[in-house]
Amino acid sequence: MNNKGYLLAITAGIIWGTLGLGTLNLSNFKLNSSEIAFIRVSFAFILGMIYIFIIKRDKLKPSYFNKGLIVKIIFSGVLSQGLLNILYANSVIRVGTITGIMLLATGPLFTILLSKIFFKEKLGIIKIISLITAFLGTFILVTEGNLGVLKFDYIGIVYGILSGLSYGLFPIFNKKIIETLDPIVATTLTFGIAAIFLSFFIDKILFIKIFTNIEIFKSCIFYALVPTLIPYLLYSLSMKFIPPSTAGIISLLEIPSAALIGVFLLDERIGFIKGIGILIILLGIIISKISYKKV
Repeated sequence: MNNKGYLLAITAGIIWGTLGLGTLNLSNFKLNSSEIAFIRVSFAFILGMIYIFIIKRDKLKPSYFNKGLIVKIIFSGVLSQGLLNILYANSVIRVGTITGIMLLATGPLFTILLSKIFFKEKLGIIKIISLITAFLGTFILVTEGNLGVLKFDYIGIVYGILSGLSYGLFPIFNKKIIETLDPIVATTLTFGIAAIFLSFFIDKILFIKIFTNIEIFKSCIFYALVPTLIPYLLYSLSMKFIPPSTAGIISLLEIPSAALIGVFLLDERIGFIKGIGILIILLGIIISKISYKKV
């Protein structure tokens, strides 16, 4: 069944590559990073709840919930969704997009370390090689191998590392939550908590902007559904079949996916070095499958 887990995680990574399109589209309406982050999780929560009430209402029975589970959902929503957006935005402001992405890409490292602690998951040399390979490919793709494009600001780096930790926490929390809850219910409720958290960082006039402009509203629906709800659901489902650490490594596929989408839809170019980076990331993901078979 691990092949199904790989397929789900790979599909999630590919679809996550559309995140840049949605972000760019909303930024064209002069929305700031906090507003865009709030739109992402709040609309994902609304769409997820609509689906649940129509298709899976029985999965919301009170009997599924206990104090421990509710605490995990709250922590997941705040730490691995809400706080992630705040930390990443502050990192990018201080060190730039390229360095910010590289620091965010440390997420799978934290997932592996935390999986070892909480799930007693075996690391193994092959899994470590897989992570290093995928991270190296990410570095080459994002920087084209030029260390000079990286910016160093101590506070910005701390924000970036914390954003990586926040990103790496999602598989850890979700692995435990979906042992009890249906994955779409778990993911949707996490978005709801994140929306409440992020609501404290936005101007309430945002709601007027959204509901008085049909183009913004349509962009919000796309942003919440395609690069958010669907891939997060697939990612959560994948962890029923593969370890969180493996899913975390595969999630790095989002970066080459975004690069290729930029080529086909935004007329961006991928040179030889970036192409090598993409191939190395794919090699890292293939190695992770070998690692899983040996566990």
